[in-house]
Amino acid sequence: SLPLSLNNTLAHSPTPVEFHSLKPNHIKWYTCGPTVYDSSHLGHARNYVTTDILRRIMQDYFGYDITFVLNITDVDDKIILRARREHLYQQYLNENPSLGEKVLEMVGKSLEYYIKIADEKIAKLEATEKKSAGEAATTAKKEKELAQSKKKELEESVQKELSNAKTLTVSGGSSVSLLEAAKDSLSVYLDSLKGHEFQDHEAIRKHALKFEKEYLDDMKELGVRPADVLTRVSEYIKEVIEYVETIIKNGYGYVAESGSVYFDTHKFNNDSGHNYCKLDPAKFANSEANLKLLAEGEGALATGVASEKKNPQDFALWKSSKPGEPVWDSPWGNGRPGWHIECSAMASHVLGDKIDIHSGGIDLKFPHHDNEVAQAEAYYNHDQWVNYWMHTGHLDINGLKMSKSLKNFITIRQALNGTNNCPKFTPRQLRIMFLLASWDTKMDFQFDMLEEVKQHEKTLSEFFLAVNNVMREENEQTKSQDWREEELVLYKQTEEIITKVDASLRKNLSFNQAFKHLFVLINSTNRYLQNKTRRGLLVRKIGAFVHKILSVFGLLSEGQFSFSSSEEQGGAKKEDVLPPYLDALSNFRNKVRTAAKNQEHHGVFLQECDKLRDKAMPPLGVRLMDDGAFPYSLVDPEQLMKEIEEKEAAERKQKETKLKKRIDALKREIKSYENCPHPKDVYAVDKRYSKLNEEGKPTHKESGEELNKNEKKKIDKDWNAKMKNFEKYRKKEEKEGEGFLEAMKQNLKAVEEELAEEFGVGIKG
Repeated sequence: SLPLSLNNTLAHSPTPVEFHSLKPNHIKWYTCGPTVYDSSHLGHARNYVTTDILRRIMQDYFGYDITFVLNITDVDDKIILRARREHLYQQYLNENPSLGEKVLEMVGKSLEYYIKIADEKIAKLEATEKKSAGEAATTAKKEKELAQSKKKELEESVQKELSNAKTLTVSGGSSVSLLEAAKDSLSVYLDSLKGHEFQDHEAIRKHALKFEKEYLDDMKELGVRPADVLTRVSEYIKEVIEYVETIIKNGYGYVAESGSVYFDTHKFNNDSGHNYCKLDPAKFANSEANLKLLAEGEGALATGVASEKKNPQDFALWKSSKPGEPVWDSPWGNGRPGWHIECSAMASHVLGDKIDIHSGGIDLKFPHHDNEVAQAEAYYNHDQWVNYWMHTGHLDINGLKMSKSLKNFITIRQALNGTNNCPKFTPRQLRIMFLLASWDTKMDFQFDMLEEVKQHEKTLSEFFLAVNNVMREENEQTKSQDWREEELVLYKQTEEIITKVDASLRKNLSFNQAFKHLFVLINSTNRYLQNKTRRGLLVRKIGAFVHKILSVFGLLSEGQFSFSSSEEQGGAKKEDVLPPYLDALSNFRNKVRTAAKNQEHHGVFLQECDKLRDKAMPPLGVRLMDDGAFPYSLVDPEQLMKEIEEKEAAERKQKETKLKKRIDALKREIKSYENCPHPKDVYAVDKRYSKLNEEGKPTHKESGEELNKNEKKKIDKDWNAKMKNFEKYRKKEEKEGEGFLEAMKQNLKAVEEELAEEFGVGIKG
């Protein structure tokens, strides 16, 4: 078989490189976890579910024993800011429950402050748009327009609440509505005023713990296997300090006057055996874009630090304390860890000086992962800390990076609950969606992808139902087992697919290609299953293989796809399982017996059969077939009920459309029979004409002037049309009687009433 190979960012190779673990059959694997300052979003879901699939393939398919380490960043600028602002906002809300001049003044000032910051951001985006080209310019333009929109919306919302509040100030009305509308601006403004006085560091810890729990709950819901080791930054401060001390001792760190410690990127890069920016060498260039990424990596609270760095690319290993931030004692004074050092220290502490695999989102490649590498290799004073870097692709939403400012930020829970304008996905559907894309390429999430995912899900579900039905019917002693041409062809294809799936997984763990190959086999097997003389043993072999691969991918963790051999099926007690089925059968029998005794029309029996099929059995997870290869199949009840609801909704829609079309047709028909007198009666009272001939056609105008040739032709044409309508009316009247028109109007009224009663739709006109 082919060797296992991976796309390794470190190799800078267009093709996967062969994988060799440090220790045979064992992998030391570290992955960057979340910074727990907010709810996890779909981008996190894509990263962690994808990583889970990769881990399962390595563990369950290739048989590696894996030590999997996940970090939780619970000390970070984002957490400090978010927790501090939330705390200050809630404190202000509690202290100011009623409206007053001071509250109005504070909200007004916060809005001015917020607008000033927004305008500065918009100006920067506008400058970026002007000097950029292509995708960068388009993105900057969209971000600018959305920032302008957000600013306008907030301003209008707050101004409206301020206007309302001024009328309530005298009576001391509640401040809640106003303060909630102004929360974004107020929390930022309060932090600018009082953030430095903040001392409740327990609030920061609780904020991090809240979102850590939410993240872990989300991962459990998504079927992501728990890590073998969970490392929290707050529990590794001692190890971080020791790590920084060693880097300084080895000559790659320096202490600034403020007490902050920085990594000397130029000293490290200039030493033989070391290279800074191993993963993305181009990022070492002193460009505006690269320095911006470095600044973002330093954190929002890292202001005024450029002057104390030796080189612009240097980054913080340890940050000196500032008022309003959590601090720990260190040899350099009170402070806290830099972001990048946290992962280097924790991963090294658990996994040592050599790691097989380090994974994370592609957005972390620079500066975070490049800085991790530099720190670890400076600490150990060697030239390679991680052998394989695996970066999962980014997730865009409708072609744009996900961001709250872009109004396309969708949390995992919103996707699972179908809120925030996002269609509702199940955990399995999200996993299928991620399986359809290559793990290391960008993925563009579109809402209409759900329909494609549902189709894949339905195909898988129906395949296993069919396999189960075959296995229930199978008896090797009484059924023919000889292989004919169709079995030989299917078996050959099965062996080819098994080989292709293995080759796909060996080449860069390409689960999306393996998934496609599975569906080729499933579709071929489904066609074969329409043959009533199918060979169950072959079907079982195929089902077992598909089941195995889907289990590896983590799709069977919810227990929705049912496939098991007779030896594996459980022994539930009959009294626990049978009653609801027997109740349905007994009720059906009683109704059929009663109808038979009353000598009912055969249609009654068919109605009862339909009720059994459509009403009684679906909640029990039984789909009865009127025809096809199988008389019944066992289905997930929720799925089957949903299918029936969708079918009934479609039928109702069809009926509604049919009734509306019937109403339109009746109206047109009624209109065509109204006002259909004989043409001579029409012209007899038409004052535009003074003389008619014996037939009743006009010959002279009102003035006495005789009609010319063209005018007579028009009269003839009009006469013929009126005569045609008159004859149509007369024939209808002869056939249906004089009251036919009134009967049609009554029929129209009845159909309109049916439409209104059943669908609540009124018809105008």
